[in-house]
Order: sequence, then C-alpha cells, then structure tokens
Amino acid sequence: MKKLFKIGTLAVLTGSLLFSAVQETEATGNYTRVSGSDRLATAIEISKKGWPSGLDGERVVILARADNPADALSAASLSGAKNAPILLTYPNTISTKVLDEIRRLNTVKVYVLGGEKAISNTVVNTLKSKGLEVERISGSERYQTAYNINREAGTDTNTRAIVASGTSVADALSASTDSAINGVPIYLVTKDTIPVNIPSNIKSVNIYGGTGVVSQKVEDSLRSKGISVKRYAGKDRYDTNRLALANFQPNNAILVRGTSVSTGKEDYPDSVAASGLAHRKNAAIVLSHNTNYLPNVRILVNKLGVYNVFVLGGTSAISNALVSAYQSSYPDPLGKLQITSLDLDKDKVVIKNVDSRDLNLTGWRLFSADGGQTFYFPNNYVLKKGSSVTIVSGRGATHNPPSQLLWTNAYIWENDGDIARVYNPLNGLVSEVRK
Repeated sequence: MKKLFKIGTLAVLTGSLLFSAVQETEATGNYTRVSGSDRLATAIEISKKGWPSGLDGERVVILARADNPADALSAASLSGAKNAPILLTYPNTISTKVLDEIRRLNTVKVYVLGGEKAISNTVVNTLKSKGLEVERISGSERYQTAYNINREAGTDTNTRAIVASGTSVADALSASTDSAINGVPIYLVTKDTIPVNIPSNIKSVNIYGGTGVVSQKVEDSLRSKGISVKRYAGKDRYDTNRLALANFQPNNAILVRGTSVSTGKEDYPDSVAASGLAHRKNAAIVLSHNTNYLPNVRILVNKLGVYNVFVLGGTSAISNALVSAYQSSYPDPLGKLQITSLDLDKDKVVIKNVDSRDLNLTGWRLFSADGGQTFYFPNNYVLKKGSSVTIVSGRGATHNPPSQLLWTNAYIWENDGDIARVYNPLNGLVSEVRK
C-alpha cells in the first residue's frame, strides 16, 4: 500500500550540471569548439576555421537555407569539389554578417541551393549587387536538387554513389564525410522510391540507414540495375555513423550534434555546414547526442586515431560536460556508483563509490521510478573511493553529511515496490535496484 503522502519531482539538495562534474583528467586529444551566437554565425566560424586566409582556386561559396537546410544535405560533394564553405541564410534576407564573410573570403561566385521559396530572388539580387556571380541549383523538390548539385559538382561521373533518406537527415550527415573527401555523390530517396534516375555509370552504391528509412524495395531496385549495394545500418544513427567511418583514416575529426534542434522537423544547422570543413581538414564527421554520453562515440573518435577534434556549435548543441567526458583519459570518464541497499520501509538508499578514484557528484541524481521523483546530489559533493552515502527521506529523517544526505521529510519510496536508479550528469544509467 502507499505511504501517507508522496511529493512531486524533488531536488531539495540541488545540483547543476557543470563542466566540473567530470573529474580532471589527462586529455586524450585537442578539442576545439567552433561556434557563434546563432546558426548563421556558427557557419561563419566554421568558414573562418577552414579558410582563415580566404578562398583559393575557383573562390566559390555555397549558400543554403538556414531554417530548413534540406538542400544542403547533398552539398557535401559540391563543397569538396569546389573547395567551398557552406554558409547559411534565411529565405527573404541575407544577414550583413554573412555578406561580410563572403567578402572576407574574397569570393567570386556563390551557389544558391534550392528554389525561390528556399532562398528568394531578393537574396540573389543582393548578392549580385555586390558584384558576385550567382548560380542557383534547384529542382522540383529536394531529390532533384540533390541530383543537380551532383551534376554541377561533376561527382555524377563517379562509379560509386551514396543513397540516403531525404527525410531522415541524420544518415545523410554520416554520408557527408565520404562525399566531401572522396567526391562521392549523394542521392536522396524516399523510403520506397528513387525519385531520380541514378546515372548509368554508377556501378556501386552505399546505402546509409536501415530498412526503416531506405527500404529493401529501394535496395532491390538498385540491384536489378546491376548495381552492387552495401548498406551501413546500425542500431541507431550513431551506430550507423560508426559503421560508415570504420575504414576511414582521417587527419582530424568533427563532432556534430546528431539530434535535431527541433521536435517538429529534422533540423541540424551546424551539422550541414560541416562538410566543407571535413574536406578542408580531411576530417571525419562524428555524430553525437547533444547531452547524453555515448561511450561508442568516444571509442569511435579514439579509433580514428586523430588528435584534433572540432566541436561544432555552442553548449546547447554539445555540452561542455559531454566534451569533457569524450576528452577524458579514464576508461569510464564519469565514474562508477552502485546502489548497495534500498530499504522501502525505512526510506533509505545506500550508494557506494566503486570507482578507483574520488568522485565529485555534482549533477548526479537518484531517481524513484514509481513516483518519478528525483534527488540531485549537492554541488561539489565528493564521495571518496570505496565510501558509501545514505540518502534518507521521511518523517524524522536528518541531514548528516557527508555520510548521510537528507532528500526530504516527505515519504518517497513505494512500500509495495519501487525502482531506484542512479544517473550520471550526462543522463547515463549507472546503477538500478528493483524491490
């Protein structure tokens, strides 16, 4: 039966997710954040990182729509072929800061991606008024635009191509490394159809993503044309990214947000601007969650054998704590805790530090699954290695740090059964006990 009363989500002893939550360690590489005040400014900073002294060769810039950069998905091969940065603009006006970067680069020509609804003629005319040559690459929809981008880049003469979903953007991001560095065209498809004619010179295709985004029907259609097909499909977008980069030997890596900034549409503004830098720095584009620590991401970066890692976007794109975790030299960068006791009647939970070092538990939390209630450890609370702490709640419970911490004088745990879980600062589950 339930106790006398329970409370909502609690954080009586609050802690914020801080960069200091991760222990100080010897760095495994040089992580450099490349970001600006917004998506336009971040693309500009990426351009400055790749082309600090301006453009050479054809002196080309690629301009994509900032608030729905679907057309930029296939721009990786064009960016590589033309040695061009990708800058962003909103449909009806171009920012002066973007124009300033175009001027700093000593640009001669601007490729505008998409039709007039994506980037208006007002923007085109503004560019022309600055003495720039402007060429629009567009199609009836994103699939034809991608086709035309490959044709302009000259990558459509390659014997190998990439096929990715035109709606599930993350897999196309994973494809952009190969496309930008090796000049491989990216063709976008729907789940069940190939909306454009793949050139007859294409003899092999790499499909990025599982059958849930690019169906077996599409794969069979390619094979029926005598095209050999290899599919990169992991358990999720991050695993697909890992598989795609398995044979790369880059000089650098680029860490980008692999989660959409919008819940209503697929939107990865920093990521779509990454391919120019990938070509310029011979860098592999690695997808990361924006807040959750994924061990396989760090394993992938380490396996690539690079020292320099460029982190694209601000702390909302990829948090400082997450960067620190990836940079850590510890096998488990955040540490190990274990729930050794859960007493539902007495409202007590005992948690032990089973790591090989003292742990700063800023940002760590204890969670009661039944009531959805959360206890955050105090800021800068340090649990010595091998030591335990008891988290108490209920009437008469007292606060006696460091060995005993008070959650609340309300009852938390469900007598008839509950689940206790401990999470690290990056939302990773490290211990669970069911009673």
